[in-house]
Amino acid sequence: MAGGSLLPVAPRVRACITALALPLSAHTAPADAQAPVAAHWLDALETRLVGLSGAALEVRRSADPTPDGSAPPLVPPLITSARFIFYAPLAALWELDATTDPARAGVLASATLRREGAGDAAVVQVLWDDGAVTGITRPRAAPDFIVHVPRHLLATAHDRLLARPLTRPLAGLPVGTRFDPDGIVRPPETADTSLTPGPVILWHSRGDHVLIHLADGTSVALGLDEIIAAMAPPATGKPVPAAETPGETPDE
Repeated sequence: MAGGSLLPVAPRVRACITALALPLSAHTAPADAQAPVAAHWLDALETRLVGLSGAALEVRRSADPTPDGSAPPLVPPLITSARFIFYAPLAALWELDATTDPARAGVLASATLRREGAGDAAVVQVLWDDGAVTGITRPRAAPDFIVHVPRHLLATAHDRLLARPLTRPLAGLPVGTRFDPDGIVRPPETADTSLTPGPVILWHSRGDHVLIHLADGTSVALGLDEIIAAMAPPATGKPVPAAETPGETPDE
C-alpha cells in the first residue's frame, strides 16, 4: 500500500464500506480488550490481502459478535456485488465488471491504497483515480474474501510488465526502458556516466491500460497488451535462403 502498505475495496464496494468499516465507537468489546486488536487489525488484514495479491476477489463479512461474546446468530454473510483485484507490488486495486466471467472481466475503476496512522488511529486511504477518497477504519468484524480466480490474467501481465524491458521502441520510449514499481519509467542503462539524466517520466496502471505521464504535463494511454507485446524477446531464428531450402536443387 502506498505510504506504508496495502488494502482494497472498489467503486461498487464504496456503498458497502459502512458495513465493512464502522467507526470505533460502534464496537461492543470492552476498551481494554480492544486496544491490542485495534493495533493489529490492519496488519492482519494487510497480510491476508498480500497473500491474495493478484486474485479476483469479493468481500464477505460474517455476522458481528454479540456484546456478551457468545456466538453470533446464524445469518447469511454479507457479500458485496463488486469483484476486484488487489495487486500488492503497486498497492493497486482494480474493480472488475461483475456481469462477466471474472477471469476475463474488464476493469471498471482503479485505485491506489495508502496506509496511515497506527493503533486506534489506523486508517487506509483508498485513492480512486476519479479523484474520490475513501477512508477505511477498523471493521466491526474481520472481513473475509471469496476467491473467484486464484491468479488473474491482469496480475500475470503486470508481473511481466515489472520484470521485462522494452525490446522495441514504444510511444517514444527507447529499447531497454523499464516500468518500475515505484511509478517511474526507467530509461535504458548507459555506460556513459557523463550523460545528464532526462526529465522524469511517470507511469500509473489503470488495470487494463497504463498512463504514461510525460515531463511536459501530457499523458499517453497505452494498452497493457500493447506494452507486453513490445517486451517480447526478439526473434533469433534466421530464414533459410531459398537456394538452401531442403529438397530444392540449384539451377545449373
